Amino acid sequence: MAKNRIDHIDIAKAIGIVLIISSHIVCTTNFSKDLLLTTYWNVLGSFYVPFFFLLSGIFTPPLGSGNLLNKPSLIKLGRGILNLIFQFFIFFILGITTYYIVKGQWLIAFKVNGPLWFLLVLIMDKVIFYFLLVRPRYQTIVVVIFIGLWGWYVGYHGHNYFYLGAAATSLPFYAMGHYMKKWLIDDKFNFYRCLSAFIIWFICFYLFFRPQNIALNMITQNPITFYLAAISGSIVVVELCKCIRVKWMLPFGKYSIIPMCVHWPILLCIQQKYYSNSYYEWCLILIITFVLSYLSIVLFVNRWWDVTKIGK
Repeated sequence: MAKNRIDHIDIAKAIGIVLIISSHIVCTTNFSKDLLLTTYWNVLGSFYVPFFFLLSGIFTPPLGSGNLLNKPSLIKLGRGILNLIFQFFIFFILGITTYYIVKGQWLIAFKVNGPLWFLLVLIMDKVIFYFLLVRPRYQTIVVVIFIGLWGWYVGYHGHNYFYLGAAATSLPFYAMGHYMKKWLIDDKFNFYRCLSAFIIWFICFYLFFRPQNIALNMITQNPITFYLAAISGSIVVVELCKCIRVKWMLPFGKYSIIPMCVHWPILLCIQQKYYSNSYYEWCLILIITFVLSYLSIVLFVNRWWDVTKIGK
């Protein structure tokens, strides 16, 4: 791995992508009512989307000289945004094409590649947080909390406003990744931190969890336990990943943007005819999608081009 890579963060992203894939597997009506399966979906729903915003916040470029117009900082931000925009259009085209091949219909909507909403919201959060960093830390934190509560409020009342609601709701997770960077990138497993985070997550999940969809900014849980569960659950996963040494998973995490945006078209093809009606079929679809998503990395990162480095 490159020297600037953090192995346990790549492992965390890889595991996160596997969880995302598993959450997008369509099940038959009867199987989707299975208690164990619905519990699994609820556990994922309590943290797995905020988890990726938190990890993204770790790599927020510093604000040079505390000046918004600092040229190196602006260039780094601009390149990061350009990269996300390029990836958005590449995988949007892939989704549109796949949808036409499978469904016989040209459709320009996120339905063709659902995870693309994440890239759009991430772009918004990167820009918003960059402009907040010019203020003293306590002021930035207060504004982030205010924006997050506004996002939760409009989501609680069923509004998203062209993903501005989702961006606002997700901003505190992104900010926490930035401010908790020292803890998160430390490669030494901290048992007490992991245990404390797990206890907080478990209490919030067991007593207060309500189904939610951050992509649509549909939040039905109270804001305090919503944010506590998501952040503490994410910390547990990161801490546990410090204990995992599986080298072949590292590329899946390093290039996580590819399987994140490729697995949806793959599932679209598989689920055109096959829905899972048992744990055996569910696991089989998960394994097939994982393998194909892993193999697809070479299509986007090779000697001719690297979709993860455009604009960098």
